[in-house]
Amino acid sequence: MSISNQIENKKYIDSKCLNCGSELKFLPGSKKVECISCGSTFDINSLGSGKLQSEEVDYAKALEEVKKSSIIVKKQRTIHCQDCGSLIYLSDKAVSVICPFCNSNRVIQEDKENEIIKINGVIPFQLNESDVKVAFQTWIKNKFFAPGKFKKGKIVPSFSGFYIPFYTFDSKTFSTYTANRGDYYYVTRTVRSGNTTRTIRERHTRWTRVSGKVSLNFDDVLVNGSNNQYNDEVNKIAHFDFNKMEKYQEKFLLGYYTEKPSLTLEEGFSVAKNNMMSTIRNECIKNIGGDTYSNLNFQTTFSNVTFKQIMVPIYNGNYTYSNKKYHFMCNAQTGKFAGNYPISSLKITLLVISILLLITAILLLAYFFTK
Repeated sequence: MSISNQIENKKYIDSKCLNCGSELKFLPGSKKVECISCGSTFDINSLGSGKLQSEEVDYAKALEEVKKSSIIVKKQRTIHCQDCGSLIYLSDKAVSVICPFCNSNRVIQEDKENEIIKINGVIPFQLNESDVKVAFQTWIKNKFFAPGKFKKGKIVPSFSGFYIPFYTFDSKTFSTYTANRGDYYYVTRTVRSGNTTRTIRERHTRWTRVSGKVSLNFDDVLVNGSNNQYNDEVNKIAHFDFNKMEKYQEKFLLGYYTEKPSLTLEEGFSVAKNNMMSTIRNECIKNIGGDTYSNLNFQTTFSNVTFKQIMVPIYNGNYTYSNKKYHFMCNAQTGKFAGNYPISSLKITLLVISILLLITAILLLAYFFTK
């Protein structure tokens, strides 16, 4: 497959029921789509599964193609939210005056020309709306510092499903490092204080200059391709089972908005490299050995770099308690939640008092035992 064929335009999907012409929506946890009006269901055919090794794209070649001025792409309709920063694909017929992500009306409708990297894989929605409502109640009941009235009440959330863009990067790395290795040794000496003497054991460090090599292979380093204000929450729940990833088909996106990547391919790989470098640094430290180290320097080369663009499912929602709105997100594959919730000032006060009492008790015990 040529790299040029991997550049295409993606947008919010707008498919119709073969029976009544109404809109279709993907059924979470299945391989079917359902008509929102007549309830007819249709199978999604020719699905592939697994980690999509054959769908990996060579990073250097793709980057070269993306930068070529000869690449021609169609204009796409998007809305850019000035409040949360989301870029959302719109269907040709959609007329949006609010952001479907944060419900803000401060949106700009845009027709943009951008090089869009082909979507290789998708992790389909596994949880339906009923599943999320049950998981939401469990989530808030497990919040220790939430007010008791809040945890016992029946909070009704509002939420909707989105696909968020992610990149995954694979790479072989080779690193050379130099550092000072420190090994502890101890010296015993006598200290005189007035008319008394005592023996102390002093720790010293023997430093040795060392060097070495580290080779690591990275697979599916996940990078959030979005740049909206809820990224911290998205990253907290972004743990997915890649063995359940499907080869991309538009039918998986039916009924859901899809966010456009805010990070370019090059920016995505820069984030991935930073994540890899942290692992490489830890491996260098492990190889250095000894008890401590200093002046670590390492140089890394990246080779056989490949990537995929994938779509992952989340539910974005909010709820109101005591006239205040709170936001949350839910991983639509695993049910993991992240978000904010009301805090009981009474529980915080009681915790602080308990900690102070415990510290006081420990100090008193130490005082009496040393007398």
